Amino acid sequence: MRTRLIGALILAALVATGAPPVRAASAPPDTVDIPPPPPASPPAVSEPSAAPPDRLMSHLERLQQFRSTRPDGTVGLAVIDWSGRPLAMRNPDTTLLPASTMKLLTAAAALRLLGSGHRFVTRVHATAAVDAGGVVDGDLVLVGGGDPVLATPRFVRDVNSTRPATPLAELATAVARAGVRRVTGRVVGDPTVLADQPLADGWSTDDLADLNTSRSSGLTVDAGVRLFERSGVLHAEAAKDPAIRAAGQLHELLDARGVDVARAPASRRTPGPRAPRSHASPARR
Repeated sequence: MRTRLIGALILAALVATGAPPVRAASAPPDTVDIPPPPPASPPAVSEPSAAPPDRLMSHLERLQQFRSTRPDGTVGLAVIDWSGRPLAMRNPDTTLLPASTMKLLTAAAALRLLGSGHRFVTRVHATAAVDAGGVVDGDLVLVGGGDPVLATPRFVRDVNSTRPATPLAELATAVARAGVRRVTGRVVGDPTVLADQPLADGWSTDDLADLNTSRSSGLTVDAGVRLFERSGVLHAEAAKDPAIRAAGQLHELLDARGVDVARAPASRRTPGPRAPRSHASPARR
């Protein structure tokens, strides 16, 4: 991941990390914003050749013979071609929870609409200039960009070491390197990029308790969970406010780098000026 130093900013200099490199947008002299690269053109889609319906249904029958498949489970299937013509059906009108199969549609839609070169950019900006002594007489605002893989070092090390991650620690390091030594206010998480709908209609609170899901937010760290130890065993629970959780994790990372933040973290949905520090997610695959 390459780092480019661009201009003097509210916090001193603007650092943007990620690949491919990004370009600075035009901005007033005292602030610079680095947007993510424009979405790539949607990939060309060619009409696939559909498998014969009877072969598809035969394959489904074989899948249901696996020992790990519940014999009393209900399978719903609807396969249509590009024109909308049904090819294969099994219980097509039965209402079922899509579970992880929904990820296929979500990923396909993201690749189609955003393109494979899109980056989710998370930013930090200050509400006041850093003075000669390294003091910000105000807040640091952590502005979410909808990055689903923003993560702390502990989460990467102990929970999710094999998957892509955007290191929140790099934002903390960039702030410290800009010369900030003390913040009189707090770290404020801003999730405004996404609608304020933490739970979808029909979701059960049991899903949160079982970690089948976490609350949706425009600013989420560690997959929306809070990690904690009990009797030497690592546990996790769904964060009550993902934006506050992310702000709190940045607060701790800043403290570890010698940056004193005076007040407790908070969240608010009031977008402000952008963005002395930005960090981009890894490429989607």
